[in-house]
Amino acid sequence: MPKLAYPQSSQWTDGFAVRLAGGSATPMGPERLRPPVDLVCPLDFRYGRKEMKALWTEEARLRYLLQVEAALAHAHAATGTIPKAAAQRLQKVADSDKVTPDRVKEIEAEIKHDLMAVVKAMTEAAGAEDGKFIHLGATSYDIIDTANSLQFRDAIALLRDGLRRLRDAC
Repeated sequence: MPKLAYPQSSQWTDGFAVRLAGGSATPMGPERLRPPVDLVCPLDFRYGRKEMKALWTEEARLRYLLQVEAALAHAHAATGTIPKAAAQRLQKVADSDKVTPDRVKEIEAEIKHDLMAVVKAMTEAAGAEDGKFIHLGATSYDIIDTANSLQFRDAIALLRDGLRRLRDAC
């Protein structure tokens, strides 16, 4: 069995090993092959069903994050920590097209934090009075993990439906 060779001196940058050569980092592995575009899905979009691909666009990702923020506001409203009317208005913002991926990217370029860019963009759309209730008591990963789970749930439902149709066709 051949031995695996690892860089003698390496550091981890963005999940990939890099070899340090003469004080400069030389990318090793998949990092060199990254496309110049920033995709949500690591696979390119040439293959797959339209419905499945639609779940993994930047716009869809943003919708999931906004819906989770709105659900958090509804949970706070149910416990009385924020007004129910504020949660309803935040839901309307989440359901609207007022928060755009372009605006989120602009904010993220400035503050260097992906989810806080979503929160700030949603706050801009909601206004300061309701915006103060967005993300209340949550960590970034509370929101991100929940949004991921919802995306996976919807993707699995599409797969399950496709498998049922395939089974029924035989």
